[in-house]
Amino acid sequence: MATSGDCPGSESQGREEPVEHCEQHLPEGVHPEEFVAIADYSATDETQLSFLRGEKILILRQTTADWWWGERAGYCGYIPANHLGKDLEEGDPEDTWQDEEPQLVLSTGPFHPTTHWKQVLFMMDEPVPVHAGDVLTGSIVLQRNPVWRRHMSVALSWSVTSRQDPTVQRVGEKVFPIWR
Repeated sequence: MATSGDCPGSESQGREEPVEHCEQHLPEGVHPEEFVAIADYSATDETQLSFLRGEKILILRQTTADWWWGERAGYCGYIPANHLGKDLEEGDPEDTWQDEEPQLVLSTGPFHPTTHWKQVLFMMDEPVPVHAGDVLTGSIVLQRNPVWRRHMSVALSWSVTSRQDPTVQRVGEKVFPIWR
């Protein structure tokens, strides 16, 4: 699995100066591959990269099926694989929603007005151990099924950084298929 050591510019997208070429630090035999962002993405933590549709991104390592390690503008971080393609046209032509209007955020939280959205309980196979003082970060990615439009998958990914030893990080991911 790629680590921040694979790219010296990965510490932060805003605090450090970008490195010239992250791929100089790749292990022998690993060749980067260029992709194009087919959708905008906003990073949810410091290990991820934000980017806009149409930007070119250099993939240094395909770490999992869902998250890749790449470089954009001299910074390295994790990138959701479903936001990348070889060409901009790989994106679904019906997915022009992000070009037309801003996102609408609907919350089912107890302090927000009620919406038509339902609350959903996602059952994990095993508990995710978190202790007082640990830092929990993560993301929820909803992806429409390309064949059956009423089906989707919800991918939960998380990272728990230990309070006692900040170098210890436990990560996980679980994908839930949903249909209606």
